[in-house]
Amino acid sequence: MQAHRQIGRLTLQRLVQHPGINTRQRIRILAALTYLLALGIGLGIGLYDGVMGPGTGTFAIIAFTTLMGFDLRTANGNGKVLNLASNYASLFTYLMNGLVVFHIGIPCAISNILGNLLGSHFALKKGARFIRPMMLVVLVLLLGKLISDAVL
Repeated sequence: MQAHRQIGRLTLQRLVQHPGINTRQRIRILAALTYLLALGIGLGIGLYDGVMGPGTGTFAIIAFTTLMGFDLRTANGNGKVLNLASNYASLFTYLMNGLVVFHIGIPCAISNILGNLLGSHFALKKGARFIRPMMLVVLVLLLGKLISDAVL
């Protein structure tokens, strides 16, 4: 994977540093490539979320940090936007199919909002020190769940 990333960087560097390309064109090329990368991340995470769901936010953070070079807090914020869009699409789909139990879903949603406010506060206050261990816990729990589903 590291070799592919290095080849991609060298190719992009050659393209952007080509003598026939001026600064304005370089900026447009980089903006277009960033936009395409963001579309790819959104599509990939959305497909995963539609099929499986668990850990979507964690995978979004990993994608934003590794592929786009964001710090953990910025990746987390952008992951929230991606997750919000994905959740709206899922909610619409489940509503249209009559699969929402409102007397369970609404209290869960209210509690979720409170939990998210508390968690966001900690993430913003403590930064990567807080986010990294939480990501690890989520991934371990997700792996445990997938293994238990496969075995049981």
